[in-house]
Amino acid sequence: QQYYALASGAYYSGIESQATVSVGDGLSLHANGSINRAVYKKSKIDIPGVARSTALLGFVYNEGGFFASLSDKFIGEQKVYAAGLNPDIASTLRANVVAPSRWSEDLAFGYSHRFASQSFIRSLKIKVQVDNVLDRQQQVIGSISAAALPSFIVLPGRNYFFSVSGEF
Repeated sequence: QQYYALASGAYYSGIESQATVSVGDGLSLHANGSINRAVYKKSKIDIPGVARSTALLGFVYNEGGFFASLSDKFIGEQKVYAAGLNPDIASTLRANVVAPSRWSEDLAFGYSHRFASQSFIRSLKIKVQVDNVLDRQQQVIGSISAAALPSFIVLPGRNYFFSVSGEF
């Protein structure tokens, strides 16, 4: 059950860090992480659906027109509230749960080529992307009842994307 409410505002704060290190021959290691806090201004209740932390670890390759990446993404715990919450009044919070954290692995690879400046087509890019490589059938709490009984949604399994793009 989805619900919508208007709040008088929110405070978002946190810290994020990112690093990419080249190990040579077109290969780089990449890492990113954040710690987040989001609360409604008046009630100071955590904003639902905002991950407490996120992270990404991965490899990136880019050499001679060929490119590839493999990444492992972490999405931290998130609050979920029962319908009827007025975000400005803390006492209207009837039930809440913490949705657990989850991981997802993604892969992408392809080839790009830049043609001579006199060509009709200036560049061409072919890409294949696979999301949720390990095909994790993860259930995520989508909403809860007033009695704190969760309703789950299942995240998509492994999925594939293929794209061809050109610049004229």
